[in-house]
Amino acid sequence: MSEIKLFLRDFITPAKIKRYVGYVFVFAVFIQIFFQDQAVFRLSGSAGSMIGYGMAFTSAVYVTHTYPVFENIGFYLALPVKKWKMYGAYFAALWICTLLQRISFAVPVVVKFSTHAAENLLLLILNSGTAVLLSIGLLLAENSKKWGTLIWNLVLAAALPAAGYLDLQSGYQAVLSVCIAAGAAASFRSMKITDLMIIHEPKKNRPGKCAANYFYRVAVTEKIYLANTACIIVFLIVLCMISRENQVMMNLVWCTGAVNTPFLTMISADLQTSRHIDMLPAKKNSIYKQYFIFLLSYFLMINSIILLAKYMIFQELMYRDVFLALLSAPFETALAGMLERKRRITGWQTKQELWKNPRKYVLPLAVFIGVSVYYSAGI
Repeated sequence: MSEIKLFLRDFITPAKIKRYVGYVFVFAVFIQIFFQDQAVFRLSGSAGSMIGYGMAFTSAVYVTHTYPVFENIGFYLALPVKKWKMYGAYFAALWICTLLQRISFAVPVVVKFSTHAAENLLLLILNSGTAVLLSIGLLLAENSKKWGTLIWNLVLAAALPAAGYLDLQSGYQAVLSVCIAAGAAASFRSMKITDLMIIHEPKKNRPGKCAANYFYRVAVTEKIYLANTACIIVFLIVLCMISRENQVMMNLVWCTGAVNTPFLTMISADLQTSRHIDMLPAKKNSIYKQYFIFLLSYFLMINSIILLAKYMIFQELMYRDVFLALLSAPFETALAGMLERKRRITGWQTKQELWKNPRKYVLPLAVFIGVSVYYSAGI
């Protein structure tokens, strides 16, 4: 228990718990007021658990690829504690953190829109634990450079979304989740406990077209940006599979494409760059131009992936979808860039705290409303 507290005190505090309880309450009231029709989402038990699994997996990947760079974890792992006990403490702390910060928001949705709520909530909790184990396994495999184990964990990570697409019964999903969790945990045996840490090694810059853009270089160098983008793409595809003919769920796909918080806070997250920007005259400050170009290329890529996924899953693609992809990318770029320029996030202590700032919901909410109006208008 004492080992769990070591990690928990870095993840959550009593003040954060109270804040998240308030957020979840407001969210529950919101869906109760604005979504009276329970058939609007038509969520099956499998769909609800898959959404929760996606949320848990992305959240755990964020933490496992950012928290291990802190000095604290090096002190914890140096303690005379058995390897499996430390693994267990790290997993339990991360699971608790994930349940609070991500799964808590899925609970009101599952209760309101899915059938057999109690059964699906248990499955949601189980799948979130599986997601945490897989994210830890991916980190260990990356740091130890055991690529076979990395591929094994990626295959396991794709198994649950595949089960959701096949709409398996919750009992089969629960058994599958336990098997996947056991498979992920088995890969820990050959890893060193110090592989939980991330040590940044300097890399030589390669010349190319993107070399002049600072944000392209950061995105390629830092693992969290690539990992987050990969998770967003997987989550988009899973949501497309779930959406089928449900337009509300399809609107959520476009909304999710605008939720890459690390990319949308790249200036806020870089204190040195922020200071340099503040020191430069406004007319000579080209960093924002670079940032806008980077964001535009990112949103165009994500929107193209949404179009491709929709075409491959539904075997159809209408002109209004293409027009929406081209129209929304500049809008997302302008709003995201303006938020970083005019409403930069300051006063944060960890990047997890930075990425969970309420400002992160401004762009996705604007995209969801805009897409809903666009499709409702029948343009």
